Amino acid sequence: MSMSNFYALMLTEMKARINEMVPEIVYIDQDFGQLDNENAINLAYPCLLIDFTGTTFNQNGQLSETGDASIQMRIGYKMNDEAAAQGITETALAYYELEGKIYKAFKGWNPANGISQPLNRVSDASEKRTDGIRVRKLLFNTMFEDSTASTNYTTTSPRMTIE
Repeated sequence: MSMSNFYALMLTEMKARINEMVPEIVYIDQDFGQLDNENAINLAYPCLLIDFTGTTFNQNGQLSETGDASIQMRIGYKMNDEAAAQGITETALAYYELEGKIYKAFKGWNPANGISQPLNRVSDASEKRTDGIRVRKLLFNTMFEDSTASTNYTTTSPRMTIE
């Protein structure tokens, strides 16, 4: 499938980057709320869910614009018997180390296909939960140029008929 949409291309590149740099992540996908649905199909831990949470655009011309995109990564961990036996503090330390690997994989990274500027971390935070799942959120931003509208643009205008 040929892709030209920034979000589709970026998601594909990010998934490949995680597979390469952080193989401990066993499930990577777009965030559709899987961590909030206990019946989520195929969800395995630790997981990384990616969402493009907002983009602002500046016009470069009639058919081109620059986007300033926010990319949220939610890292989900589930406390299992092995982690509980290891102890909460030891488990937490391991989780933070894994989060650090994800940060290092994306800080200053831009895809080889050149679709964006290097990523920069904006914030990180924990989600308050009571379901035994630990969720950390990393927010990155990047900029990209979108001139895909020019590929379907025609210079002829439709004629208006007034009756």
